[in-house]
Amino acid sequence: MQRFIVILVLFIITLAVYQSIKVAESFASNNTKEEPSTILITGSTRGIGFALAEYIVKTYPMTTIIIHGKRQESVDNAMSKLNSKKIKGYAADLSTHEGCVSLITQMQNGMGKTLPLDAVVHCAGETLKENGSIMDLDPKEWEQDKAVHLDAAIYLAQLCKDHLELRQGRMVFISSGAAELEHTWGGAVPASYILAKSSIEKMTRMLAAEWLPYSLAATCLRIDAVIDTEMTNGLEADMTSNDAVVGIMKLLEAPSEVINGQVIALTHVLDEDHIPILRDIDHTAFVQDESEKDTVRVSEPLIAAISNYTRIPKPSITLFNGSLNAIDVLLNWTRGEVLVSDPEWEPLLLTLKKRKIPIRAIPQEAKPDQSIDKFLENMSPHVGMIYLTSPHYLTGQSLTTDGFKHFLNRIPSNVIVVVDQCYIDYVVGPVLRVEELCLEYPQVIGIRTLSKAIGLPALRIAYTVSHPDVALALSRQIISPFLSTAAVDTAIKALNLDHDKLKSTVKRVTEQRESIQRRFKAVYIRFIASETTHMLVDFSTTKAKNKTWTGFKKEGKLIVQDELYYDKYMLLVLDTPQTEDVVNQLLGHV
Repeated sequence: MQRFIVILVLFIITLAVYQSIKVAESFASNNTKEEPSTILITGSTRGIGFALAEYIVKTYPMTTIIIHGKRQESVDNAMSKLNSKKIKGYAADLSTHEGCVSLITQMQNGMGKTLPLDAVVHCAGETLKENGSIMDLDPKEWEQDKAVHLDAAIYLAQLCKDHLELRQGRMVFISSGAAELEHTWGGAVPASYILAKSSIEKMTRMLAAEWLPYSLAATCLRIDAVIDTEMTNGLEADMTSNDAVVGIMKLLEAPSEVINGQVIALTHVLDEDHIPILRDIDHTAFVQDESEKDTVRVSEPLIAAISNYTRIPKPSITLFNGSLNAIDVLLNWTRGEVLVSDPEWEPLLLTLKKRKIPIRAIPQEAKPDQSIDKFLENMSPHVGMIYLTSPHYLTGQSLTTDGFKHFLNRIPSNVIVVVDQCYIDYVVGPVLRVEELCLEYPQVIGIRTLSKAIGLPALRIAYTVSHPDVALALSRQIISPFLSTAAVDTAIKALNLDHDKLKSTVKRVTEQRESIQRRFKAVYIRFIASETTHMLVDFSTTKAKNKTWTGFKKEGKLIVQDELYYDKYMLLVLDTPQTEDVVNQLLGHV
């Protein structure tokens, strides 16, 4: 092709569609555009940046490429090698704010003040230092590494924002597998490099959120392999610069809503079959007919409303007629036993038993990260799915991201992990962000509903949050019964209302819960701290007189901790007309 065209992406956004093709126009060049596409690649006189420029020159000769290097000599040399009239080159030291300003100023002087940019790829970096641990970190070397890797990324984002906005463009940052390290491996990996690269990943997510109102995207490619470049001279390489180029091009070509705010590992990008849970699915068994496409058109606005409300990219969302409908579809993919958090959700148990799927309930500890260890203890080659809740629907406590990642790293990648997050809107602290985790761990699928904080249980609308490829596969499943037009319209109106109403609801519940917990602590009533609309109270430590009063006991023999049983606890529901009366009885005030 002689034009720079963004690939057509199979972009299926709802529950009953087999094929809906949309053209991503993020930075495509075609006959309708007045100017050819323009891309700035920093650090492009050598290494990955030069390989990327070389690829674009050969593949898309109509694209204007701005290459950059620290010294004019290296820029001139690179331009000579690339040998294209569409190449512009400028020298600037990006380790300072002045140098970043100089680069943009030179570009404007040579190419016009407005200078529309379709993309900026920040490849500039420094050769790895030998500064070892944090204790050995030389202040000058730290400032240099931070300046080139992190400071320059921030300054360029500030300076390029207006130019990118003219084309609804994107920035691609380059990180490293070192970003996930928590130690220097005895000084083998420089502390300054680890800190700088991990900061870039955090900055990418923050920038994506800030740029959302401007239809701009920020994404980051984590190169989790050793690339054969001058920068890694002396290290045994796993991949070449061309492999990195393929990864960068996929981020440049993908729809912005798919990659915005995402940190994506290069090994996942290159692996076309990187989602094991999708390998054995017979997609042709779930083709929709024409009548179902009407339902898709009705539901697309709801997908958009959920995305706007949650900030989750639309390609990661799939609609279902209630949580059980979603689980029922996922069970089609399950090959083996299902482990469920205990106490079990009764409708889920009935579904599993009806389908004759072997199940095993895993006793839960009061602290979720301790509970998740019990799943590891019960793992076997026969397990096909794990069903968790976070926040837990009885204890009201959430899994931590670190604890969950530790868990995922220790289970097979072909085991589906379902995380029911129906109470997530009530969590005011850190939450388990499935929309981010699923990109690194595609086996993770979150389920959420509109029945709790949104207050629409009768509509029976649920949605899954998953890797875009998984969402694509889910959207091909036959969903029955269909969501009604009235339900969809009601949900959209609720989601588009002033979000202050939801915030006030969450605030009211949070204040009541904290007040009750303080009152219980004052008289030594034991309870399990919750983040949701209910809490478990140790009935034996209360002053209530009628211990058989309806609602004061939760039937069952389900373990919270080894010495604590749910038949010893009552489930106290918050934000109801009866809540204060129940609390007063527990305190012995009635």
